[in-house]
Amino acid sequence: MVTKHGDSCFYIFTETGYETNSNPYFKIGIVLHSTTDEGVKNWDKYVLSPHPISITRRLAKLNNGNPREIIPIAYFRCETDNQLLTAKQKTNVIEQKWLKYLQTNARLTSSKEWFQLEKQDFESLVKKIVHEESDKYTDIWISDILE
Repeated sequence: MVTKHGDSCFYIFTETGYETNSNPYFKIGIVLHSTTDEGVKNWDKYVLSPHPISITRRLAKLNNGNPREIIPIAYFRCETDNQLLTAKQKTNVIEQKWLKYLQTNARLTSSKEWFQLEKQDFESLVKKIVHEESDKYTDIWISDILE
């Protein structure tokens, strides 16, 4: 998935070992493709990454000093549309909706950024997000560990 300046991605990240974890920890959030991303897009670590620069940068930040490796499960690219809704506004709507859902239906960890659900409930959640938000995102990437 290629992103451009002004695009925003709503992401779902988890930890390595997802496949064998019956109650995975996961995180949702937003990253923007910014002018800084344009400035570093030719750096080897971004050119070689299979993910958009903004996602790769967020993963690097989360993995810096973390004893666990954080990996992407899915991300959804939003772009500004003809009704002048910015990509960030679209991803904010998605994030707020699913944060409310998770605060009621998932176990919130002490960090208040990570949630935990039973694996089948988590996979159902990802499918719901894909289906219910399809009018907001332009592209989607889903890890093959979910298929």
